[in-house]
Amino acid sequence: MFAPFVQLVLGSHLLIAAANGLPAIDIQKTCRTSEHELSAMFANGTTDYFESCMNTETAAREKLIEGWATFPTADRTGCVQPTVYMPSYVEWLTCLEIARDARSMRKAPPASAPKTRFGKPSA
Repeated sequence: MFAPFVQLVLGSHLLIAAANGLPAIDIQKTCRTSEHELSAMFANGTTDYFESCMNTETAAREKLIEGWATFPTADRTGCVQPTVYMPSYVEWLTCLEIARDARSMRKAPPASAPKTRFGKPSA
């Protein structure tokens, strides 16, 4: 009985966050957690990962802010999930770009097939 109500409340929170503007996330926490996990998996070679992660997340955040109004509300609601484990501006931007590109591909006329002689009678 209470489960649908809880889902409605949580779902509306995400809808409001996505509709009102780009939610703020702690990218330092995301990048530190990623760095820790990569270090545990690979044990070396991740010394500069934190700085690279911060730069990438910051660039993605700037692109999201710049183009926020151009993304449909439904896409923002579906892609921007600030309450999930390790939210990421890079992930959100990628999801929004894929949704945009898929929509464009569905609207585009189908490409014509190359003309071949296969399956046609010889002249």
